[in-house]
Amino acid sequence: LSNFYRPFKQRIHSYFIERPEYLRSLGSLDETDPQRPSVIVPNFLYGRSFCVSTDGGIQSFCCVDQCNVLMESLERSISHPVASPRLIAELVEALPSDTVAAPRNLSS
Repeated sequence: LSNFYRPFKQRIHSYFIERPEYLRSLGSLDETDPQRPSVIVPNFLYGRSFCVSTDGGIQSFCCVDQCNVLMESLERSISHPVASPRLIAELVEALPSDTVAAPRNLSS
């Protein structure tokens, strides 16, 4: 959590100023270790901060970035912090998307 807020506190940028209470309400605050709370980035990115709404607040919608969907699929399949280029290429070849059918043809 301290890494999350560090750029804001050092005046590097004004992003990520949400309070812990708000992060908790999004389900993006991991307090498993009370001494080292952390941010669950996918939950934060899919939170209301990244949604668009009308002035009256009557209508709102959130856009899911297709790239994030593909990356999440890869991360679930790999389930490890490191993977070989061969494994990543095999998984990407098998990934379907809204615009590309699987199997993909990856050139070398």
